[in-house]
Amino acid sequence: MAQKAGADLWKEIQDSSPAGWLILDEGDEVPEVTFLTGHHVIEPGDTELSGKVWDKDWTKNEIKVKKKNGERAILSIGGTKSPFLRTFIAKWQENGLTPDTLVGTKWYIKRTAKYDYDIRYLGREEEEASASSSSSNKSEEDKTYTDIKTNIISLSSEPSTSGGLDEESFITAVAIKSSVPKSKVSTYIDDLKNDGLITVKDGKIYLS
Repeated sequence: MAQKAGADLWKEIQDSSPAGWLILDEGDEVPEVTFLTGHHVIEPGDTELSGKVWDKDWTKNEIKVKKKNGERAILSIGGTKSPFLRTFIAKWQENGLTPDTLVGTKWYIKRTAKYDYDIRYLGREEEEASASSSSSNKSEEDKTYTDIKTNIISLSSEPSTSGGLDEESFITAVAIKSSVPKSKVSTYIDDLKNDGLITVKDGKIYLS
């Protein structure tokens, strides 16, 4: 019987698929790669990250990465004395990274000359997601507060509010008018006072 694909199957397929090699010639530039593994040292006879046995007589260094378009590859960073490897290690240390904290980091890489590399740390993948989420949450908060302010201005013209309202009645009225939970409205009391939309006197809230 046919099997419906799930997230686990997708991951299994991706992880088992052969990855291409990412080897930079002079002048080559990679705007962004994300490290999917840490730094691996491949000795003669070891299994490479590609799954093949390394049959050369020198030690090489590799990292499995993901390009910005989602394509996976194996970044070859040369032998033990490679300027590419040494430049990378210097950048890792400069940014406070350790061999155990490389996964998820993002990098700009350019081979500027035969032995020179321009390598820049772009942050972490999860930091970008968190920043995007925070930005989205802030936008949502801003819209909620704007809606509340608009509805308070509307309520201020109603005769029933002219004599002031106790806090519970005020919060209830604004919550109903704005379709916002009362608990949320209560968090904006100080902001509304600071913005001059309400004043508090003798235990009552007056709409300005």
